[in-house]
Amino acid sequence: MDMDYETNENAGSLYRLDADLTLTRCLTEITVSNGMAWAPDGRTMYYIDSPTYTVAAFDYELQNGRISRRRTIIEVPGEHGAPDGMSIDVEGMLWIAHWDGGNVSRWDPGSGRIIEMINVPAPRTTSCA
Repeated sequence: MDMDYETNENAGSLYRLDADLTLTRCLTEITVSNGMAWAPDGRTMYYIDSPTYTVAAFDYELQNGRISRRRTIIEVPGEHGAPDGMSIDVEGMLWIAHWDGGNVSRWDPGSGRIIEMINVPAPRTTSCA
């Protein structure tokens, strides 16, 4: 991942590094690249570009790491804070840390609905595991 240090909109890209050390640009026009997670079966990749306040899903090819068919699966309300780091649990639910929100939330990627929110004593929460 790369991004502009001044966080200029759409200045960054997302890359894949293959086993033979080939570097491939997979996404362009990224602003603040953040959370990534894979569905338990490995066939869906989830991705956050924080200023979009969304989580995108991609079809993921296990054999070569290619992504395709980008779609928005979650739209995060602004009052929750910007989506930042992300993890996935054994049930396939997404956990998202919220910058300037002071919380971590659990989402159903199938329905795009929030399941629960846990407030934490850190307003700029960036990661969850």
